[in-house]
Amino acid sequence: MNQDQPDIASQNPAGEPAAEPSLQQQLDSLHNEVALLRAESLRERADLDNQRKRVARDVEQARRFAN
Repeated sequence: MNQDQPDIASQNPAGEPAAEPSLQQQLDSLHNEVALLRAESLRERADLDNQRKRVARDVEQARRFAN
């Protein structure tokens, strides 16, 4: 294929180039996704830590009141 001509498959039926997000838009999208996943991870860690503390407290109370 000739290097000077755009690929026909990458054009829509009107003959215009296919609309693709720019690299900056893709980068911004990925940064947003990372931020969301990081926040979700922090919430999951906090939930796990709270559950561990709750279980430890329940075990301690069970030992204290078992006697």
